[in-house]
Amino acid sequence: MLKAQLDGEVDLQTYIDTLLQKEANISDDVLAVLRELGKCNKYLVLLVDDYDAALRPNPQYGEGAIEAF
Repeated sequence: MLKAQLDGEVDLQTYIDTLLQKEANISDDVLAVLRELGKCNKYLVLLVDDYDAALRPNPQYGEGAIEAF
């Protein structure tokens, strides 16, 4: 979906394609894409429906991850 919004940004599209071809993507890949977007003065906005629930520890992430977020 993000790639479709990058008409005319061939380098970014290629970069995203390369990451998508990997077997497993990790959070570092997402951070790398966000850095590349920032270099082009483009930003990704994430809308969270239940924001307070996203900031509560759960089995997938703990207090440290929440603080880093």
